[in-house]
Amino acid sequence: MNNLKEQLRKELRSEAPFTEDMKQRILMNNRLVKAPAKKLNWQVSIISLAFLLILGFVVMLQVTSDGETASKTVATLPTDPNELLALLQENENVLPIIESNGQLVIDPDTSFIMGKQWMLSNLPMVVKPDAEIQVGDYIAYYNTYDITVSPVYGVEGDKVQTSNGQVTLNGDFLALPGTVAPIEFDDAEQQEIFQYYFGYRYHFNKPQRDYIDVDIDPLSTNEYAVYMNDKGHTAQVIKESQIIGKVVGIEKLEPTFTLTTEEQSLYNAFKENYDMSLLQGAEPLTITKMYLQAEMELDYETHYALLTTREGPARAQIEHYLKNTQKIKEYYFTEDIQRLLNAYAFNGIERGQFEQRSENGGVITFIPTNSGSLETSAGMLKNEQGIWQPSFSRPIQ
Repeated sequence: MNNLKEQLRKELRSEAPFTEDMKQRILMNNRLVKAPAKKLNWQVSIISLAFLLILGFVVMLQVTSDGETASKTVATLPTDPNELLALLQENENVLPIIESNGQLVIDPDTSFIMGKQWMLSNLPMVVKPDAEIQVGDYIAYYNTYDITVSPVYGVEGDKVQTSNGQVTLNGDFLALPGTVAPIEFDDAEQQEIFQYYFGYRYHFNKPQRDYIDVDIDPLSTNEYAVYMNDKGHTAQVIKESQIIGKVVGIEKLEPTFTLTTEEQSLYNAFKENYDMSLLQGAEPLTITKMYLQAEMELDYETHYALLTTREGPARAQIEHYLKNTQKIKEYYFTEDIQRLLNAYAFNGIERGQFEQRSENGGVITFIPTNSGSLETSAGMLKNEQGIWQPSFSRPIQ
């Protein structure tokens, strides 16, 4: 491992391209699925020269990168917070949730998905190695020791600068999620909800919330400017040789912990009036699956009704968390997103084992399907009626 790190340091210091050997050794620690080789087969019919020239001119206008870049930049940013937010949302790159279908899939070590899909940053992503890369796209690339996903701030010929959180591209303001300095909304609730459009993350430590100003020389051939945050919001230059490809989607995964016919009937009956006595005798795993099902349906009332009712630190902590994040989840989380998050976090729980560890406490231990062999557990507490209830909640990142 030390030899690997030393060779990587030497290559980065010399700005030499990553060797194929180095790339493969980085990928050994990542789930990377090779896509089948793509074949391009262009056939152009013989048509009049005049029509061909006109067609070529129209196509050139449609794919010119300057036009694409111009649509992401403005000479003046709106001063009204809601107008600025609308501009960022209009320009943001929203990744679809898609089947991989044999395409390249990467499991990034570090990922910076901005705006409305910030919660999907740590999930496997579908990548096209040979796709054209433009400003605003997400790309996967080899960083010093891992695979990183970042938004693109500049391509060949572009001049990128950052100042106090504001990114400029060729002298104009780059108007994408994460490229604009935070502003104050009149409403405190809006401030809390929309902070994800301004580079905020729950897990960022204090240095990572600072800004590092850079003034990057015009990018040369095979160079790209991308967002980076090791010790603060900034931009950095990477080489084409580091790039794995353009991220074209988030890999779809369906939950495996579906309710049985009997469990579905119990779940439907419980939702009618939240009569806790209906759950007498139900297995802890059954109640946990119902709890997760309600969350995937965005049925927060039922989700909360199934939560532990036993007073104590566990309930107080979860209630505090739910209160602080409810509005955020209601704004950003769709059923597709919540199903995806629960699938990655809890697939495999259907094979879990319940273990009672105290008079009123227990856990369901299981190995998540997507985490290799790392065992995890979901806490349960028994209420005064002798019914086991979930005492956990998956934190948003």
